[in-house]
Amino acid sequence: ATVIIWFAHEFNTAPSVNPEANDTIDSAHKKAFRKAFREAYAILHQYGGDGIQVAWAGNIAQTKDDRKYYWPGYDDGMNQLPADSVDWVGMTWYPWPDGPKTLERFQGFYDFYARDRQHPFIFMETSADGWGEPALEQSLKLNQVRYLYNATTLSPYPNIKGIVWFNVVKAEQRSGSDQTKVTKNFLIPDGQWDNHGQSEKTAGNVFSASNR
Repeated sequence: ATVIIWFAHEFNTAPSVNPEANDTIDSAHKKAFRKAFREAYAILHQYGGDGIQVAWAGNIAQTKDDRKYYWPGYDDGMNQLPADSVDWVGMTWYPWPDGPKTLERFQGFYDFYARDRQHPFIFMETSADGWGEPALEQSLKLNQVRYLYNATTLSPYPNIKGIVWFNVVKAEQRSGSDQTKVTKNFLIPDGQWDNHGQSEKTAGNVFSASNR
């Protein structure tokens, strides 16, 4: 058996890694993250051998440069190291109304991190964010499933080895420019929403804390 560890999932959205909220600059925080990732990779492989695989997985990106300052294969001077300290490359991808909806939009990212560096690629989350509008969310979800879970779509991308659906209902801001809290339903099929101040799933209902 192989255990895949998603170390620092969606690292570029973490204030401890990217307090500037700016992916286009290097910083002491990003240098520390690259170093911490290399050290974690070494420790995990020291004790787990090849039975432990480490996934480097940030939030949605379309080019190599979108995430280059987080890549543990670079040293403090952004020089490529002999080893990447990465087993799997991952990415969260969730189409939204004006967001990327085809794999061609990620070609630059895929080519370097997966194809050229020869890492298996995994989509860590493939939900669709309709900003709390049920009809729009349903349409985006159906289109995403039909498009991505398709051999014809995936055949030009042989390094894609896994797809994980983000299956949850949660309260979240409508969009980046609209902080109004709305209910977003990522379940297939759609689930019911009951906010009971707890985070658990029971038969027929999904519960989530109000701050989730």
